[in-house]
Amino acid sequence: MRRASLIAPLILILIGAIFLLNNIMPEFSVWRIVASYWPWVLVGWGAIRIVEILFTWQNGRPLPVAGVNGGEWAFVIFLCFFGAGASAAGRITNWPGDRFRMLGWEVMGESYDFPLRGEQSAEGVKKIVLENLRGNARLVGSEGSQLKVEGRMMIRALDRPAAERANKQVPLVISRQGDILYIRTSQERWNGKERLTAELDIAIPRNVNVECKGRHGDFEVTGVTGEVDVDSDNAGVRLSDVGSARIEVRRSDIVRAINVKGTVDVKGRGEDLDLENIAGQVTVDFRYTGDLRFRQLAKPLRFRSDSSELAMERINGELRVSRGELDADDFVGPSKIVVHSRSKDIKLSGFSQSLDIQLDRGDIELRPNKLPLSAVDARTRSGSVTIALPTKTGFQLNAVTKRGETDNEFGEPLRESPLDRGGTVTGTTGSGPTISVTTDRGSLTILRSDAATPVSVLSTPSAPQLPSPPQLPSAPKLPKLQDQ
Repeated sequence: MRRASLIAPLILILIGAIFLLNNIMPEFSVWRIVASYWPWVLVGWGAIRIVEILFTWQNGRPLPVAGVNGGEWAFVIFLCFFGAGASAAGRITNWPGDRFRMLGWEVMGESYDFPLRGEQSAEGVKKIVLENLRGNARLVGSEGSQLKVEGRMMIRALDRPAAERANKQVPLVISRQGDILYIRTSQERWNGKERLTAELDIAIPRNVNVECKGRHGDFEVTGVTGEVDVDSDNAGVRLSDVGSARIEVRRSDIVRAINVKGTVDVKGRGEDLDLENIAGQVTVDFRYTGDLRFRQLAKPLRFRSDSSELAMERINGELRVSRGELDADDFVGPSKIVVHSRSKDIKLSGFSQSLDIQLDRGDIELRPNKLPLSAVDARTRSGSVTIALPTKTGFQLNAVTKRGETDNEFGEPLRESPLDRGGTVTGTTGSGPTISVTTDRGSLTILRSDAATPVSVLSTPSAPQLPSPPQLPSAPKLPKLQDQ
């Protein structure tokens, strides 16, 4: 005779309690709870079954042969499939009300547009603050002291009367407090189920500071000589021809700043970051999943992410960083590159002043084609090292691979020496800085290069010379005729 179990009654009590709570509190999402916490059913089920087995053993009763019968295993499999499906659906959908949204798009309801217009004098204003919780905003600096706002409020609702009720609750407000002018779309006042999005085009005086706040939507600021401050949960940020910039985003597809006369400070996380022609210092604390590009930075760059640290004093050329590569050309040190807990290949050329590289995993390729040479200290735990050295200057080389092959294509006066499982290439030519490269596991290659040769030429083999055309054979001589 099979003993009764507490599992089934407890599961019924749990299901009933969840649906009862949903009836009492309509804002309580049953599906969200199920999608997030369904594995606890398995945990609680297993814990109760263990307690039952221990209680049976303590009372001296015979233990069951199987802790879980066939029907229960079928229910476990069904629960796993159902719970995994609910979790996956919860990541791409918003569980539900009288509307349904998938991947950011409303499936039920219709979008209604309402115009937004406003104008006010900004004479004596030093700062303009924009608060737009959801939607894109474009701010353009212009001559004069007048502020003009044009745009539209887009409201998705089941019918137009519902959209009109929502629109009346969220007017465009332009107010002034001292020397600060506020622009608000008032979306925080609405607590209904309709979705509100404001699209704005704003003309502002050129010589003011700008502060933008939002939760979801892009910001674009152009032609402002003051400071631009952007703070958003999810926004693409595009700045050009501004005085200075401070950007903080929790999520972003792109952060771009071009032609900034002052400093740039970027914090947060996102995909791509693009900074070009920055006159002031650049400070970046940014978790990225895409690509980073830095071009023409006149002052120091200080970069930090979850896996990398980078410092350069000036970038005349370009620095490109992706998840697996770091390429830089024409930059000034002292420079330091530290990459930990991630594999990344590093290729550097045209650098001056000292260079320090600490790499956990990845290859290192160095082409210091600027004279005089700079001191180099490059280390990788796992990866190959290639360095091309010019012949028309002095240096002291100390290159080591603890486990790998060496290849000295530079020749004399550099010499190869074997180690236990690796080797060294050492030597001195003239007087110059110390160049130290080390790999714990990987090959080591020393090349000879001309300091005046561009890197693109060094990395591309020269085209083979065409063979000279064959000479045509000389015409045969005619035999001499003999007199008969």
